[in-house]
Amino acid sequence: MKKIVLTTAVIFGALAAPSFAQTNVNPYPGLEGLDCVALIEKLDVTLNEIEINDELETQIVDLREQGITEKQAGDEVACATSLTSAFQLLVSLKQ
Repeated sequence: MKKIVLTTAVIFGALAAPSFAQTNVNPYPGLEGLDCVALIEKLDVTLNEIEINDELETQIVDLREQGITEKQAGDEVACATSLTSAFQLLVSLKQ
């Protein structure tokens, strides 16, 4: 009986560990699977809801504009990467 309980606990721990790790990695849940337009809209809403210094805001807006340019060029991957980088700059505010 102890072996069954121990085995179950180990399996549960192994399966649950990635879930807990994911919550620490992604401070903005819900970004997964969003297209560039949705990421831009979410970034705009987030920027309107928080106060940040001018330097950080400039960096974020520059990445946003870069993402828009990449979207217009048809490069969805580069667009998503630029916008994700903008969100990563916001992570520093949450820590």
